[in-house]
Amino acid sequence: MHNLLWLQGASCGGDTISFLNSEQPSALSSFEVLNINLLWHPFLSREQGDDVLKIFASILSGKTKLDILILEGAIPNGPDNTGRFFMFHGRPFRDWIAEFCKHAEMVMAVGTCAAFGGVVTGHENINEMSGLQFLHNQKGGLLGADYVSKNRLPVVNVPGCPSHPDWIVETMTAVLKGWLGMEDLDEFHRPKVFFSKLAHHGCPRNEYYEFKASAIRYSQQGCLFEFLTAKEPCASLTAMKGFGWAGQAAVPGVVSPVLPAPHHFFLTDNGHISAPEKLGMYLLPFPLMYLKHGS
Repeated sequence: MHNLLWLQGASCGGDTISFLNSEQPSALSSFEVLNINLLWHPFLSREQGDDVLKIFASILSGKTKLDILILEGAIPNGPDNTGRFFMFHGRPFRDWIAEFCKHAEMVMAVGTCAAFGGVVTGHENINEMSGLQFLHNQKGGLLGADYVSKNRLPVVNVPGCPSHPDWIVETMTAVLKGWLGMEDLDEFHRPKVFFSKLAHHGCPRNEYYEFKASAIRYSQQGCLFEFLTAKEPCASLTAMKGFGWAGQAAVPGVVSPVLPAPHHFFLTDNGHISAPEKLGMYLLPFPLMYLKHGS
């Protein structure tokens, strides 16, 4: 039996919701197939309060083996690098995470926030957020550039906003079967099997590329490669089967370490300030925020 502890930092919970959309196998079936025992999850488990602390104490004492630690959501380090913006059972959440990482056989950062800091690091990163082992494209994060878990691997990053359920399940499978080594990770510690191609290579819009019919604003018809999102890595074609993804809406890719980009959120490569035409009210807070503060 493989013990899994799944925790959430500064997170919207979207990676958990994505994982629950697993189909082949389903989320519960994947646990059965991989012989996973879920020790605790803040959304999915019944334990609360002191019962959670008992689980934590058992892990930290070595009584309960921690085979996989999954974090979704960024690490809150503020204010002034104390971590006290997010207190969890009387301690900064980041302190719990750092201790669990010392005991874990394997650590996975699921979602762009856990991997690289993500959208919560936008503008001036006033809450001092980071990923587990990266802040954007710079190694470090909470654990430092030299961290390795007990299986001698660094944090395995499975970014996405949210991460696709197939990427989560298949990475867990590779880890537990011993199929994943350093040679299988890219420079940002992402599994190469998923993140070695661009979204352009499997995009249903790429026939426009042959005719140089490029979209110049988000949500427009046309090829996305020249000005918009298709230069982002894409975690295999499974991202485009059965689930929505950024390319369908022609909005920014979300597996990049530098999300959000250091420039205006809707500034395209051709210099347009381009709010989506079809997604309006749902994405409006982002352009307003960046227009207010400038780039």
